[in-house]
Amino acid sequence: MECMISAMVSRWLAASHFKKKQPGIFWGPNSMVPQLEDFKNFFRHFRWFLGLGPRPQFGRFTYWEKFDYWAVFWGVSIIGTSGLFLWFPTFFAQYFPGWIFNVAFIVHSDEGFWPQDSSSPSIFLIPICGRPNFLWTT
Repeated sequence: MECMISAMVSRWLAASHFKKKQPGIFWGPNSMVPQLEDFKNFFRHFRWFLGLGPRPQFGRFTYWEKFDYWAVFWGVSIIGTSGLFLWFPTFFAQYFPGWIFNVAFIVHSDEGFWPQDSSSPSIFLIPICGRPNFLWTT
């Protein structure tokens, strides 16, 4: 009974939270959903790298942090789809040409290494070494 009451209270709190339509959930500066400003900041950042513009000001999350966050979701769909092709080749061979299986094999095998190669450095190095409050960046 206590579990049921706590579940009802948590559902009510969640529903009231979404009912307020706070901008930080899906939109706004505290959102992990890519915004138009993130795409602008991507090009502003490269202009800054080349010395052609001022350093861009980022919100709570930068565009590369949002990319790393969403990479898990599109990575799961890629590895899942290619895995289905490799798991049931006779079924999918009826509808797709043979080269699709070569592509599925390459994508499926490389998908395990891509997060390790790209996300791990950005997860560990950028928050530690990329902040402007360290001596070597001031």
